[in-house]
Amino acid sequence: MREEHLIGRPRIRANAVAALLILCCHFIPSAVAAPQAVLPGDSIYNIASEWTTQDGKTVRLESLRGRPVVVAMIYLNCPDVCPLIAENMQRIEADLPKPISEDVEFALFSFDSSRDTPDKLKTYASARGLDLRRWTLYRSSDMAARELAAALDVTFRRTEEGAFDHSVMISLLNADGVVVYRQIGLTGDTKDFVSRIKALGANSPDGD
Repeated sequence: MREEHLIGRPRIRANAVAALLILCCHFIPSAVAAPQAVLPGDSIYNIASEWTTQDGKTVRLESLRGRPVVVAMIYLNCPDVCPLIAENMQRIEADLPKPISEDVEFALFSFDSSRDTPDKLKTYASARGLDLRRWTLYRSSDMAARELAAALDVTFRRTEEGAFDHSVMISLLNADGVVVYRQIGLTGDTKDFVSRIKALGANSPDGD
């Protein structure tokens, strides 16, 4: 009995080691994520500021990385131009072929940091019928808004009445956050913008 006990112990240890190796082989590959490519120098995703979405989630701009994004800056109390910017973006969305539209994000960034709360962003999205599966609304500090505006070539300033004078612009970002097209002013014709989105190739990892 003593001899059999001693002979069986190495077999138990060998089985334990084999089981451990199997577990390691199973879990290690899934735990190691492939590193993302370095962002281009002119990507807006290099900006490190944090933004809050209409759902109260705090994110960085790089959270949008990976697909084309149609983006504009507005403020919710705007009585005239800003609703038209959002409407223009909705027309772009509607004119995209369905397979492509499902791979494009739409983002509205507020530069009214003192009034545009997440709840107000959500109310605005609901009132305009924005599909929050593809649309996200953001607010942040005044400094963050100015930093993003500079990267997008947007200008804005608060007036004495509490309104804003601002650029009227809709931009297209590629999958790496580089501005590849700007629509300055408003137009009922979405053909050029839609063509630019198609040219990116919505499924291309680098937006080229």
